[in-house]
Amino acid sequence: MVVHACVIAPVTAPLGELISAQRHALQLPNVPPQPHLTLLPPVVFHHGDESALIEQVRTVARAHHRIELQVAGVATFAPTTPVVYFPVTGDLKAIQALHRDLTSPYCPGDFRYPYIPHVTLTWLPTATAARRVADTPQLAQFRGQCTLSHLVVVVGQLPDRWETIAEIALPAPQRSGLRSVSSA
Repeated sequence: MVVHACVIAPVTAPLGELISAQRHALQLPNVPPQPHLTLLPPVVFHHGDESALIEQVRTVARAHHRIELQVAGVATFAPTTPVVYFPVTGDLKAIQALHRDLTSPYCPGDFRYPYIPHVTLTWLPTATAARRVADTPQLAQFRGQCTLSHLVVVVGQLPDRWETIAEIALPAPQRSGLRSVSSA
């Protein structure tokens, strides 16, 4: 059976809770169940190859480290797509490198859209509706940060039937100047 696979990094508390509260306060439809940063957008995946996918993500995770994520303000991809999102700032080089390493084995070419690190707030039926939400003053002032500490591999069928098949920790960054001392 053909399904889709995706790799996300959950937006942890308290930022994840603040984003969920904004979604609830604005009574937004079509919200992802958990605030997250997508690192490997949905790709076609053959059910039964889960172990290979998980091992690939583990290998990539070992080559990277936890990342400080910040969001500031609000934007929309309208008119291209009616998605409203929080733009990601912070260590964009690390985020883009992680994205590149996760996508390269599966997508040697380009995706349909360029990779723009973001946390989706909602997707709406029209560009006009998306612009209306993006113009909400309280969202323009929204700020927050968290540490991306792990990756989650999900599989499913688009648009919203996803199942977690693995959670993989990102290692803590190495502290310079510290050496490991072993007892003899």
